Amino acid sequence: MLDQAEKGGHLGSKRQREPTNELLEKALFLWFKSHEHKGSTITGDLLIEKAKKLATRPDLCAKERAFSQGWLSRFKQRYGISQRTKHGEAGSAPEEGVQLAR
Repeated sequence: MLDQAEKGGHLGSKRQREPTNELLEKALFLWFKSHEHKGSTITGDLLIEKAKKLATRPDLCAKERAFSQGWLSRFKQRYGISQRTKHGEAGSAPEEGVQLAR
């Protein structure tokens, strides 16, 4: 019997789940990049709220979705988004100043 390494896989690897709604995730990622470029602080909760707003658009979402912490984690992994800590004056900006743009 072949072990996992002989089959060409890695013992610790997991398959990456495909997004159930690729259009919505691409739109969310573009929104994220545009706000990140402006220096806005984008939290996970803010990403989930924006995803929910985008999901109301019929052109982006074919079915109702639950945007859980698990979904957020997989979304961030698919798009290479990592948590960054801002230091100094950049870290003192209030999160209330970030608005959800449509």
